Amino acid sequence: VKVEEPVKTEEPFVFEENVKAELNAKIDDLNLEIQKLSQGKKSYDYKLVEFKAYIEEGLRNRYGKDVEVNFLADLLDIKDESWRKSIETYLNTQRFYLILEPKYVEDAIKIYDGIKHNLQGNDFGIVDTEKVIANVKDPLPHALSEELVTKNEGARAFVNMILGNLIKCRDIK
Repeated sequence: VKVEEPVKTEEPFVFEENVKAELNAKIDDLNLEIQKLSQGKKSYDYKLVEFKAYIEEGLRNRYGKDVEVNFLADLLDIKDESWRKSIETYLNTQRFYLILEPKYVEDAIKIYDGIKHNLQGNDFGIVDTEKVIANVKDPLPHALSEELVTKNEGARAFVNMILGNLIKCRDIK
C-alpha cells in the first residue's frame, strides 16, 4: 500500500491573499455606499437597479428617447425624521416601486410582464400613475402621508393612497 500526500490546491499564503482581496473589495463597496448616502443618494439592491435599467432600456427602444423612471423613494423627502421608521416600515418594498409619467405606464407594464418570470422576489412593481392620480383622495388630517414631500404628482397620489388614512400618534395616551 502506497500512501500519498494530499494534493494542495493553494498555498496558505495565496488563500490568505485572496481572502484579503475579497475583504478589501467589500470595504471599497461599503465606502462607496457610505459616500453615496452622505451625498443624499440612496443605495439599492442590484436586482432592483437591473429591473429599473431594463424598463428604461425597453422604453428607450420603444420611444427613441430616454424616459424618466424613478424609484418612489428617490422622489420623496421626509419632513420629520422621527417618522422615518414608521414610513419605511409601512411602505416596505413599495418604496422601490417605479414611478413614471402616466403616458408611459402601459408600455412599462408590458415590458415588465415580459420579464417578470425571470425576476426573483416580489420587490418589483410599477405604479399605475394614471389610475392613482385619477382616484386620489385627500389624506385625513394628521395622516402619515403629510410627513412626505414630493414634487411628483404620481408619487404624491400613491403616497396619499397608501399612507393617507394612517393617523400619526406619538403615544397611546
